Amino acid sequence: MVALGNGSEENDKKDLILEVEDEILVKFCELNGGMEFAMPIIRKQFEKLNIDFRNPSKEDLHKIVESLLEVTQSLMGDVVAREERRYFKELLNKMDSD
Repeated sequence: MVALGNGSEENDKKDLILEVEDEILVKFCELNGGMEFAMPIIRKQFEKLNIDFRNPSKEDLHKIVESLLEVTQSLMGDVVAREERRYFKELLNKMDSD
């Protein structure tokens, strides 16, 4: 977890966004065949949505979550996608409440 409070408020917000992004991607990989299989899918979704992987906004993360959930539902089914949706919603809420 990134320690907040070590810089400007803007830097802290960006750190939180990057932390949430990392947690989303780790969970997606865990539920979708591991890092080797899932990372190319993740890259493709970021490219498809024209999102900068290294500098996403809050809005970008909301978009990528929806895209990744569609992929999970297609690959792993509704049950796994619902689990992933709950987890991602908690992460996005953490980011949005800051």
